[in-house]
Amino acid sequence: MEQSNCDRVRTCQNTIWLPSHLGSRARRRVRDSMTIRVGLEHYTVMAKHGYYAFEHDEEQPFVFTVWATLSKAKVENELSNTLNYADIQLAIDHVMLESQAPIALMEEMAEQVIAQIAAFQTVAALHVRVEKPNAPLPHPGGLPVIEVEWHRD
Repeated sequence: MEQSNCDRVRTCQNTIWLPSHLGSRARRRVRDSMTIRVGLEHYTVMAKHGYYAFEHDEEQPFVFTVWATLSKAKVENELSNTLNYADIQLAIDHVMLESQAPIALMEEMAEQVIAQIAAFQTVAALHVRVEKPNAPLPHPGGLPVIEVEWHRD
């Protein structure tokens, strides 16, 4: 598209050019379609969880990646309008380090983390990935992982 007949619009990552005749309504649509995601990747927690009794004897690593989609497309430079990634870390710590009994399945771990983070009304959706690099497998190789998606109704 020839830039001389266009207005420049800045988005979060790119500059795009819109035809001038589309005017401010087109620019408003570009802004209105923005999605904000907050995440914490590759957070490792050492804990005594697992399906088998022997997994409760020694700590093993569980690696969490959590992405939250916010319900507002604009945070207006206010922490109260977003999700603090420190709260993601605290939710994982609460589930993994403060549980009364060992958690058998990674799916349950993810569901409990989701329950903690979903309490924040700024969160519209969550994606939780849990990796268990030292999981007991028949032979070496592979990375056991689960992923759970949650959306606010």
